[in-house]
Amino acid sequence: MTWPVIFVVDRNLSSLGVVLSDLTRRFGRAFTVKGASSPEAALTALQELARAEAPVALLLVDDSSVDILTRAHELYPRAKRVLLVDRDYSSTSPAVQAIALGRADYHIVRPWADDETL
Repeated sequence: MTWPVIFVVDRNLSSLGVVLSDLTRRFGRAFTVKGASSPEAALTALQELARAEAPVALLLVDDSSVDILTRAHELYPRAKRVLLVDRDYSSTSPAVQAIALGRADYHIVRPWADDETL
């Protein structure tokens, strides 16, 4: 049986490591957690997962990699798309724009302080 994948894209390697570790600790029994530090590497990995017919349930993407969400949505239209953003609630926030344009479903402000927020 193939577990659904939670896929994380974050250009900040230390943040990526923390997010992958936290997600694996919290959801590793029901999901496979994978990640990449660039949109190009992420797209390659997502294409390989699609060829292997691996289900992707969730895409977590940093706000500098928003463009990957459109391409990933073509591969996985049912996967939820979430932006990892810094605290910014202005109308120019990448999260506000991506959600308004239908590129993202949700956003998470990093860093989160507890498991409940995660």
